[in-house]
Amino acid sequence: MKKSLKIITCICVSLSLISIGTQNGIISAEEKNIFEERIENMQLNQFVMNNEQQPDEVIADVNVQTGSCGANARWEYHIDTKKLTISGTGAIDDNYRFDREIDEVIIEEGITNIGSTVFWKAGIKKIQLPSSLESVGYGTFWGCSKLTEINIPKSFKNMGQIAFEKCCALKNITVDEENQDYSSENGVLYNKAKTKLILYPAGREEDSFFIPDTVTELGEYAFDYNQNLKYIGIPAMLTSLGSEVPFTEICKVEDFYVEDENQEYCSVDGSIFSKDISRMIHYAVGKNDIAYEVPKGVNTVGEDAFCYAASLESVTFPSTVKKIENGALDNCTSIKKITVLNPNCDMNYIFSSLRGLSDLVIEGYQDSTAYAYATEKGLKFVESKIPYEPESETESVTAKESETESVTAKEPETESVTAKEPEIESVTAKEPETESVTAKEPETESDTASSNETESGTTIKEKTTTFTAKENIFVGKAKIKNAKIKKLKLKLSIYKLGNVNGYELQISKDKKFKKKLLKKKTSKINISIKFKKIAKYKIVFVRVRGYRKVQNKIIKGKWSKAIKVKK
Repeated sequence: MKKSLKIITCICVSLSLISIGTQNGIISAEEKNIFEERIENMQLNQFVMNNEQQPDEVIADVNVQTGSCGANARWEYHIDTKKLTISGTGAIDDNYRFDREIDEVIIEEGITNIGSTVFWKAGIKKIQLPSSLESVGYGTFWGCSKLTEINIPKSFKNMGQIAFEKCCALKNITVDEENQDYSSENGVLYNKAKTKLILYPAGREEDSFFIPDTVTELGEYAFDYNQNLKYIGIPAMLTSLGSEVPFTEICKVEDFYVEDENQEYCSVDGSIFSKDISRMIHYAVGKNDIAYEVPKGVNTVGEDAFCYAASLESVTFPSTVKKIENGALDNCTSIKKITVLNPNCDMNYIFSSLRGLSDLVIEGYQDSTAYAYATEKGLKFVESKIPYEPESETESVTAKESETESVTAKEPETESVTAKEPEIESVTAKEPETESVTAKEPETESDTASSNETESGTTIKEKTTTFTAKENIFVGKAKIKNAKIKKLKLKLSIYKLGNVNGYELQISKDKKFKKKLLKKKTSKINISIKFKKIAKYKIVFVRVRGYRKVQNKIIKGKWSKAIKVKK
């Protein structure tokens, strides 16, 4: 009878796995969740430690138990040391699940494959993989929350999707140098050519990471579950984020910095968008914003775009947004109101679940899709007082507009993010003594000297900190929002960088900044400088860069584009 039940269970499991199969072997986030739920609800060949099965054999030593886990594979478990040894040849069967009370696993030579979910949520602290191992299946080590290191052997060829996902203590992945398919650098897993970043370990403790310049593609769920990263740099050559968004469950990211030369993506106020800003890919969920307005010009808000944005209480989608994809606002635990200003916006699956959101308010227009959604879900609906703006009348934001090279005295129109008027730093500046300004700048080990001339002809040595990718500490490139001269004051606004302690400002009479008129440091992004000497010139050039303090060093970012300011 037990044998018959076991056969029936195995058939049901096989059918459930087949039912969630997809083309090309790629599994969507929704299918992944279904799979996880099914696995959690099934008892898949759990061995003796759960007291539901007996081992195949208990040998003379009562602390040792053995059993089979494949056609030619057997296991031996030591109860006192919580050590599991697997020997034999070929594969460990799919879905043969070992108990969670395992500290150490040794897989001996001869084993070539570890099946799907074999060590799902096991308590493994240490594992030794054989050089004969060629592959691991889907979710093989998913949720092994105590595992700190993985060594990929030379024969390894194929890693199943989410094989090491949610290994929250995993800090380091190493790869045998003779492996022909994989490589690692600073504990991060790549393909052999380092053109694809496959997995950034969830347990790494750095708060910033700049993806190497060689990388053109990210693997599915590449950064999932990392709880330490605040700043992620995206290089110019990266052209694909993979078939599944790789940033869905990293909760502290405050700034995605995208190099200007990147042709596929850009960053707006720390969040990542397609280059033309038609698609919002991922909001920087670690920011403490209470309210957020999606920029005008965005047509699509991507799947999981705001997932885990815990501080957000309200989100506004402008009239240009035609579609809000699945789970865009999932796990936004503080959300109280969403405003949808396109009456035909496709938003049926904006939440995967409304659990805990019974007080949510939907604002929109009568007879709109927002109205229909609120009615269907039993949510409160409020008619918007904001006039509807058809797309043809709506100005879209483009990446080019945020990098204007020439600014005249006319102040450009800007949107106010909050109702509160921004603080303006008012400075009455005497003509600076360049040598004394430079002398105050801290010297660092990575400083390199460069020479510049002031207007008086004095040559000075300016200390400039050079960022290297090996340090993996980066400062985003600053951008000037607008600048104008009014009377004897220069008024300047800077796009806020999330990973800096302050900004360095320079004013020059020439575009190459050989003769500087003023150097200044500030922590503000809206600056007003009284500067008498500016009266002598019809045109001046302004540039800024951010800087960040790391221990005893000052790390400086790249200079912004020089902005020409006319009186």
